[in-house]
Amino acid sequence: DALPICRGRYRCSDRSCKSRAYQIRMAYMHPAGRFEMSAGNFFSKIEEPLFFLAICFIIVRRLFTRDKGRVCMGTERLYEVLPFMRELKKDRREAIEQFFQDAPDWLLESFRVVELDKNVVFIRENQPVDTVHIIARGMFKITDYRVYGIAYDFMQFDGINAMGGMELIMDLDTYQATLQTITPCTSIRIPADVYARWLRTDIRALKQEAKIMGQYLYEQGVTSRTYMFVPGTDRLAVLFEHRYKKYAKNGKLTFTNTRQELAEYSGLSVKTVNRAVKKFEEQGLISRSGKTFYIDEGQYERLHALVSKLIEPLIERGRKDESDL
Repeated sequence: DALPICRGRYRCSDRSCKSRAYQIRMAYMHPAGRFEMSAGNFFSKIEEPLFFLAICFIIVRRLFTRDKGRVCMGTERLYEVLPFMRELKKDRREAIEQFFQDAPDWLLESFRVVELDKNVVFIRENQPVDTVHIIARGMFKITDYRVYGIAYDFMQFDGINAMGGMELIMDLDTYQATLQTITPCTSIRIPADVYARWLRTDIRALKQEAKIMGQYLYEQGVTSRTYMFVPGTDRLAVLFEHRYKKYAKNGKLTFTNTRQELAEYSGLSVKTVNRAVKKFEEQGLISRSGKTFYIDEGQYERLHALVSKLIEPLIERGRKDESDL
């Protein structure tokens, strides 16, 4: 039954061999130096490896996609619940995938996706914490009204953050600030009790929330200390420098704000903002067209030098005071 010696890698040179249904694609060396390719030999050779691979596939699938109510480590389920993720940019999709890594099905099933227009308040200060909001697409700002009733927009976000998660970790019953969209946003809403259960049962989720909260508080502390020591009009330079470092793309920052909004972001009066904007335009530190501001890399370097010149003496003075104690 031996076939003529094959001249190709997988096929026999004998044309009659090619017409035989099972004598193709794989070779088995006959003791006489010829290739034998019967159906029995073919399946006997691949039966054990196929069985082994099938068992491995079942084990891996079981590990990475658990039954309902258990961990769902794959991303297929996440895309089923959040189909709009396919429309997001790659970095945004990966951020959401990372955020909900190992998320259980009971958490995913609680999601409610809401589309928000520009300038919509979706969390109000002092209201009960009943929902955790995760802005998956768009930008929003945080406003504090607790200081003499004055609106102070102290931070903007465009990353993946669980707004309301900090209150849950700190056992606070009410939201601590007002949140408003800057651009049209897509929000993932999760009941607060469900999100709290996830934090209690998943150490990775708790660590992730603590890390986000720590970064937020650190950044806010640095910004507040900087504003504290910088005089009036130069405070706007700190704001512009901070925005460039965080939001500039391809060496250029473009943003649109009214004078009132800049006043709320910086804690200055509208009159002081007008004076500062005029001053920076004359010095070539910023460019403007109506309510739209532009800062390129060269302008940022000059803004950074200005801010450093303002802050470094304060740092040196603080070090000197420490050495005198």
